[in-house]
Amino acid sequence: MGNILLTQTDHGRSIEVRVGDRVVIDLSENPSTGFQWAIEQNNDRVLKPLSSTYTPPTGTTVGGAGQRTFAFLGQASGIAEPRFKLWREWEGNASIVERFSVTIQVRD
Repeated sequence: MGNILLTQTDHGRSIEVRVGDRVVIDLSENPSTGFQWAIEQNNDRVLKPLSSTYTPPTGTTVGGAGQRTFAFLGQASGIAEPRFKLWREWEGNASIVERFSVTIQVRD
């Protein structure tokens, strides 16, 4: 079982992982603006969501961007295309300012 780390520079990539691998996606987020990353779509049968956590910036920078970390587990063979949106949930889809997606092939 391995750990695979993806960041915003991996947007649009296709990767291959094995069942049991952990996929971690780190996205820059500044919740003081009201914008937060959320999962827009995913094939949960193939790529099981494990957690979503926010880590604030280090140091004393007020209002600086931190990291939103999504963790997934490859749990069945197939293809998952998780897609994320950076938005203000209370304003709805019209507030989306950025998207992130990858294609993940999970193999036995």
